Amino acid sequence: MMLERFAGKAIHPIAGVVGGFSKPMTEEERKGLLEDTRTLLDFALFAMDFAKTNVFPKYEDTIATLGTITTGFLGTVDDTGALQLYDGHLRLMKADGSITDFPVNQYDQYLSEHVESWTYGKLPYAKCWDEGFSMDLDSPKGIYRANTLARINVSDRIATPHAQGEFEEFRENSDGLPKVHCSITGHA
Repeated sequence: MMLERFAGKAIHPIAGVVGGFSKPMTEEERKGLLEDTRTLLDFALFAMDFAKTNVFPKYEDTIATLGTITTGFLGTVDDTGALQLYDGHLRLMKADGSITDFPVNQYDQYLSEHVESWTYGKLPYAKCWDEGFSMDLDSPKGIYRANTLARINVSDRIATPHAQGEFEEFRENSDGLPKVHCSITGHA
């Protein structure tokens, strides 16, 4: 709804143009969006609390085992290691928790693509780990995830107070490890 009010429609908004927006935001629109973000924050805090008290405890065993595969992780962080969703540099983490940071424009020195005969798609892998590529579920090589779970795993912190609190609790519940391999947690 917020995007629709400001940009004309929620899917394929018409206000975005190269370099910004096609019209400036009015003060009334800004105040309305600010109020909407407060409502969304209240809902997010409620939803997180509900999930932690009513959903996660019921499925702890499933969460710990369903789709678990030991991989590396890739995400963007700032110079202090804080989660970045838009800018920053790339952080590649091996399954053991060791990290390599590198600038986005040098990705080809750290990452590469593997080709398989059964797909037209190319399979990215971490060539800087010098272990090659293998999709063996018991002993994958070179494989990393680049999703929500990966972004959390590679980050040292999150810059906003509520998110930082949840981040710290997430780490405490995973024995303080900087890495969680349970695939389903990437969807929570």
